[in-house]
Amino acid sequence: MHETGFCSDDEKRLANMGVLIDTDEQGEITRAELCGPKICDQNLVNLGGLNGIPVVQIGNTSLSKHGKECLKRLLPSSIVEDLDVT
Repeated sequence: MHETGFCSDDEKRLANMGVLIDTDEQGEITRAELCGPKICDQNLVNLGGLNGIPVVQIGNTSLSKHGKECLKRLLPSSIVEDLDVT
C-alpha cells in the first residue's frame, strides 16, 4: 500500500489525512485503507469521494461507532471493512 499522488484538491486532502490505497495494473484504485487519528467523525464529509472504491478498510482511527455507521451509509457502492472488530 502507498499514499497516492492524487491531483484534485479533494484527493490531496484525503492523502493528507492518511488514506492509503492499492491499485491494479491499470492504475484503478482497488482498495483504500483509512487509518490514524485524522480519520474522525468530524472529517467524514471529506471521505465521500471514496464512494465507488471496491473495498474501504478502516482501522486504528478516531471514528466512533456512530461515525463508522455513517461512513458505511456515505459509501453505499463500497464494501466497508472494520479492521478493529474482533
